[in-house]
Amino acid sequence: MKKILILSLLFISGWMSAQAVDLNKENRDPEYVKSIVSRSQKIVDKLGLTDAKTAEDVRNVIANRYFELNDIYE
Repeated sequence: MKKILILSLLFISGWMSAQAVDLNKENRDPEYVKSIVSRSQKIVDKLGLTDAKTAEDVRNVIANRYFELNDIYE
């Protein structure tokens, strides 16, 4: 029973991590989006990720956090 539960959790977590992360840029100033994406890209560059898709997803996660922080601030 425990093996089935563990395998199920691993399968679900793998499936969830395989989904792409979208950049939440709707209803935002394009210049602000450009600035945040640039700032986020600098962080990702320092991580040294080799897979382009993974790097893009990480950049989008970071940028989305910046957007959320700005929404909270406003």
